[in-house]
Amino acid sequence: MVILFTDFNRLLGRIVFLEFSDHSLSQIVKIVHASLITKMNIFLWVLFFALNIYGQIAMKQATNGVSAAGLAYFWDLAKNFWAVTAVMAWTGSSFLWMVLLKKQPLMEAQSISALNYAFIALAAVAFLGESVSGYKLAGIALIALGIYLVVR
Repeated sequence: MVILFTDFNRLLGRIVFLEFSDHSLSQIVKIVHASLITKMNIFLWVLFFALNIYGQIAMKQATNGVSAAGLAYFWDLAKNFWAVTAVMAWTGSSFLWMVLLKKQPLMEAQSISALNYAFIALAAVAFLGESVSGYKLAGIALIALGIYLVVR
């Protein structure tokens, strides 16, 4: 919330500056439009990551709750709430992925999506109680650094 408020204040400051600098209304509209597009992209990425994280955690919950073997295992998964909602989340994230690819170059989008590895690892610790070592944390940090270098 603080980030959005700060961004809004910066945007408002730019609009006020333009107003007193005798710039045209079209320039003000361009600044507002660019800011909204950025905020929309951020929202789409957050939703994309949230759906992917939920899908992974839910599928782990589903597989932990099914003990059948063979084809019965898959049938039990097909009836499992966690498995069904995981597939729904992944379907939603696939549609979001298509929207994000339309808005960004593939190399940039694919690099950003690699944050899934880090977010899912952190979610596994938070929601499933899995352990995290110093090496795993270093790996997560390296993933984030690599993405920063590619997208920069």
